[in-house]
Amino acid sequence: MRRDFRTRIVGIFAVLIALSFTVMLLTTRQVMHSVTTQEASEDIAQEIDEFTTFAETAKDPDTGEPINNAARLLEVYLSRQAPDSGEAIAAVVDGKLVENSTAPRPLSAEGPLVTDVLASPAPSGGFDDNAHGEVQWGKVSITAGSEDATLIVARFLEEDRAIVGANLRLITLIAFGSALIAIIIAWIVAGRLINPVRQVGREAQDLSLVKPGSTLETTGHPDADALATTFNTMLTRVDATDEAHRGVMRRTVHQLETAGSSANGKAHTLDALRTLQDLPVGRRIPPATPATLDHLYTRIRTAVRDEIGAQVSFSSKNIEDLNVELSPDLIVLAARHVARSAHIRSGEAIVAMRMEFVDGELTIDAADSAGVIEAEHLPAFFEWDPDPLAIEALSDQPHLSHAIIRIVADIHGGHAWVESEPELGTRIGVTIPAPLTYPDDEEHVEE
Repeated sequence: MRRDFRTRIVGIFAVLIALSFTVMLLTTRQVMHSVTTQEASEDIAQEIDEFTTFAETAKDPDTGEPINNAARLLEVYLSRQAPDSGEAIAAVVDGKLVENSTAPRPLSAEGPLVTDVLASPAPSGGFDDNAHGEVQWGKVSITAGSEDATLIVARFLEEDRAIVGANLRLITLIAFGSALIAIIIAWIVAGRLINPVRQVGREAQDLSLVKPGSTLETTGHPDADALATTFNTMLTRVDATDEAHRGVMRRTVHQLETAGSSANGKAHTLDALRTLQDLPVGRRIPPATPATLDHLYTRIRTAVRDEIGAQVSFSSKNIEDLNVELSPDLIVLAARHVARSAHIRSGEAIVAMRMEFVDGELTIDAADSAGVIEAEHLPAFFEWDPDPLAIEALSDQPHLSHAIIRIVADIHGGHAWVESEPELGTRIGVTIPAPLTYPDDEEHVEE
């Protein structure tokens, strides 16, 4: 069973904490061991320096004379020392060992530690075995009179290592407690962060998507409400797309039922259906490119004349030397169907096409002098769910052309419209946003 998102987040966090504490503990252990070893070496070096100074100026406390005997020199020196805990100071004279020690185990002249120290050419070093544990040592050899002797200073690190171990156990306990607290806090915080998603998820599971217009209710939690608003926006777009598809299907059925008439001939119906199959429905970001309105106007005139012949007049306003960003192919497509709709209503009369640019919006419309359409029937031109009686009253209209015009308008965030007045006739058009562009900012202008 797949773990939930909260468990995975906290699990990853716990693993990271565990790795971090492990590295920290290992590093701390290494540093503490290095410190104790360094301190032991410094204490030994200091003890050797003190003995060297003493040997240069030593006098026998009984006679007050300088000491010329190695055994006596070392005897006097050892009698005056008070070794630190775990420290051993020993003298080896003619194979005999004299020790002043607080070490946990006494030294022996024949023991492995003393034997290794005496055999080593180095003045200091380390030793480790099962009998003595870890030891740091230093030595100095002297000649007094006719005798040779060696002073050995050894520091047993067993006690120091025990202190380090105790400190590490305490640090580990503190780290474990801190990690546990951090994981509990992470669990709580992750729950609060994920809770809005869970709330929206629970509501979405109960949401009936069968009924159009269903939305999630807000709960008062800012994050949950923001997510619900985003989800509702998606639902609104889905509902709008669904409504548009059903509207296209209604118009397709109606036009197929009347395809025998001249207005809704089979060829025009099939051509409209081929166009609709490649058009996205609803608000989209169109494939916009820079275009000159003069050139677009020429393309529209050519396309419309190819569509309905010579029964059309053209006029334009505010399009000279203007560059805009839009989808020229879709605009030409909409203009063709605007002209087709007007031409079907007008019969043999001239259709007046107009293209104008005002306040950042491009409008293309066509007017005909046919009879006036009742005001209550006008919404049936572009609504996706019009009144059936209005559709029936407009049975001679090219409803699929109207669907194409509406879809092109929706894609660009514009709107399709129709007006009908007794003296002016009927005018159908589309208005879309067309942001101005400037030649200096363009890599190329559409030819």
